[in-house]
Amino acid sequence: MSANHRRRRRVTPLFGGIVASLAAALLLYLYGETVFKTPRELFFDNLTQWVTSPRSPDITVVDVDRKAHEALGSRNWDRAETAALISRLAAAGPKVIAVDFVFSSECEADAAGNVALASAIAEAPVVLGFLAADRALDHPRPVPPLALRRPLAVPEPWFIAGAETSCPAFMDHSKAATAGFLVGDEDARVRRAQAFAILGNDAYPALAIEAGRLAAGSSTPVLGGEPAWLRLDHAIVPLDEAGNLRFVASSEEAIAARTLSA
Repeated sequence: MSANHRRRRRVTPLFGGIVASLAAALLLYLYGETVFKTPRELFFDNLTQWVTSPRSPDITVVDVDRKAHEALGSRNWDRAETAALISRLAAAGPKVIAVDFVFSSECEADAAGNVALASAIAEAPVVLGFLAADRALDHPRPVPPLALRRPLAVPEPWFIAGAETSCPAFMDHSKAATAGFLVGDEDARVRRAQAFAILGNDAYPALAIEAGRLAAGSSTPVLGGEPAWLRLDHAIVPLDEAGNLRFVASSEEAIAARTLSA
């Protein structure tokens, strides 16, 4: 028997299994995060539903839904209707009204609907959101207060190239400009909110953070840490490595219980 033939016989099933295991381990090392990310997130989705989350009786969602549109008959829901809604909400004495519409087009200052909406915003504690964009046509304003504490590691995803804002007249009468956009995961589910968005030299909190701060009458928030954390009064809010806040999704019943049709 030749030496070459003896060497070929040494490639046993055991040796092949070891090679296959090593190859699989290498693939898991390189791509495991991607492969297992969605199943892991789905597991935590279920896990967060096992314990009932605390509910604040101070939060009410007013939804401009199909019922609200149908109540107008042949008319469309426009800015005059939104102005009337904000004025009615303001009459109820809310601590803050967080509006997740971005009124970015048709900004003619003398248009009747725009005049009405700007006036309604001026008379109420309204917080407006903006969307991330490739460039900034207008700088979001007013910039909410923020204090920094060193050391601070600013997450890279917070930096945005631009913003799509509401019309200048609406921003100028609002209490704060906030980041009103959400980013879904690979399975298209939204599980977390980016805590801040940085445009130029200004940092803007997420819509919910600023609305909650104003509603609670909290002092200037403090941002610091490596990894970053957020302090609101005496509470330290931890963020994940990308600077996000993960939230617990409510059930349909819980959402319906705190939602009113406009």
